[in-house]
Amino acid sequence: MCIRDRSTWGKFTYLFIKKQTQMKNLASSIKTINKSPKYFKSLNTQRIQPFGQRVLHIYDNPSRQSVSGIRATIFGGTGFLGPYVGSALGYLSSDLIFPHNHVETHDDELKELRLCSNVGQTFLVRDMNFDDPKMIERVIQNSNVVINLLGPRKTKKYRKDFEYANIELPKRIAQACAKNPNVARFIHFSCAGVSKDSPSLDLQTKWHGEQEVREAFPGATIFRPSVVTGRHDYFIRHWITNREFFQNFTLVFDNCEAKRQPIYVGDIGLCVLNALKLPETAGRTYELGGPQVYTIRECMEIMYNIIGREPKLAYFQHDIARSIAKYLINWQFFNLDNIIKNTQDMIVSPDARKIDELCVTPVSFPIIAQKCLWDNRARYPGDKDEFER
Repeated sequence: MCIRDRSTWGKFTYLFIKKQTQMKNLASSIKTINKSPKYFKSLNTQRIQPFGQRVLHIYDNPSRQSVSGIRATIFGGTGFLGPYVGSALGYLSSDLIFPHNHVETHDDELKELRLCSNVGQTFLVRDMNFDDPKMIERVIQNSNVVINLLGPRKTKKYRKDFEYANIELPKRIAQACAKNPNVARFIHFSCAGVSKDSPSLDLQTKWHGEQEVREAFPGATIFRPSVVTGRHDYFIRHWITNREFFQNFTLVFDNCEAKRQPIYVGDIGLCVLNALKLPETAGRTYELGGPQVYTIRECMEIMYNIIGREPKLAYFQHDIARSIAKYLINWQFFNLDNIIKNTQDMIVSPDARKIDELCVTPVSFPIIAQKCLWDNRARYPGDKDEFER
């Protein structure tokens, strides 16, 4: 070995020994601090608090480059509400976790979720198994906010399917939140018009699900939204599909006198954000609705007026429709529970806590319908009498 190689090797050995000595000194100093009662209180900043004393600190700086302090796990994010609720939290640069069980990772529902927050702050958990309590605890382990948007698919029509989605799963999530000391807020979504005596299995099981959530996690905030409208919703889009399939006729199964209070989906996301900012909302139930109450017939007339067409309703007998939906395969535009719901009022109760307590001014239904029907409206320019068929 040459002299040059010997000097390089000696220098390397000297630096290695020096670095090892520094690490030993650092470890000994950390042990001294941990044993000292002077520093122990300041190091223990994360305390386990009961439900009523769990506090969520939000740094409200509306910027994608800021840090909000929110780390939220959103169950059911692949549904209609998921991207809007995630975007409301992601605008403050929050960390978002979306557990899902989609087989394909390139689904459109998953692509929308990736854009909810800043780069590197949206996490998609694949192969979510809701029957495994340990997996539910794992996905909320480091979260301080948990939001439940789960609900039955439109193809379901049996009681066991509704009980699983509306009772069993929210109960498991609430129990996991109760075990986790990091979870400060839990928001559970139900529906307006829920009742234990409702003929609709969805509304009936959602009421029982609220009781299970409240028992497992008393500090949960429960939202009961009325009909939620917006792009790709299940109200305006259902009317568009129905009218186009039946050549400008809308198929109805009753007198369409049931009341609705449509609310914009963007207002729902703002309600979630404001509820997290207001600590007094913990443990309360809010019913969310728009500024006006309409019947289903009035909603259809508004949408027909926007596209410039004369309202045309095709009546089909209610009992026969229920029998057909009961024995045939259901889908999102024709299912048994939706036929039953159309006979029930889904509006905000007079004595309930309303959306104004969350400092949100809802957008009216005609404004949202105009934005959702602009492409349908463009197909019929001019006077409606001229293009009437």
